[in-house]
Amino acid sequence: MESLKGMAAIVTGSAQGMGKGIAMVLAQRGVDVAICDVKQDVLEATAKEIREATGRKVITGAFDITDESAVKKFVGEVESGFGKIDILVNNAGIHPLKPIEEIESKEWDLVFAVNVKASYYFCKAILPGMRSRKFGRIISISSEAGKNGGTVAALHYAASKGAVLAFVRNLAQQ
Repeated sequence: MESLKGMAAIVTGSAQGMGKGIAMVLAQRGVDVAICDVKQDVLEATAKEIREATGRKVITGAFDITDESAVKKFVGEVESGFGKIDILVNNAGIHPLKPIEEIESKEWDLVFAVNVKASYYFCKAILPGMRSRKFGRIISISSEAGKNGGTVAALHYAASKGAVLAFVRNLAQQ
């Protein structure tokens, strides 16, 4: 397995749940982590927990990842704080369950903004540094729903996760 010690990572949607777990495991393997989420209080508690458990540096950012300027600002702060970003984990996502008749256009747009557009913003901001160093790893969390359509009441979620799969495949070609 490739050694991760001394690397730096951003994990989106990492105040709790799967994102928190990913950030913790990376830190346990010697990675300095930048975690971001909209939930400031939970995010700060997670950062404290990671620092105490691993001794690694942790940078936090409580902001809306659907705001491109906020993403650019956070990426700049992380690059300044860690000197580089080696790993990006696009983990943030929302999963509302509703049949199509109950999905408002505004909610559809929000699901795509969080689940797809935010990944685009992060990749666009981080890739120049990765390319200049000729190293980087981008992991985007999708779902079986993106392949097979998911549950009956997860239309916008499934469509967004299918978009994530297409995005990642195309990005890998670039």
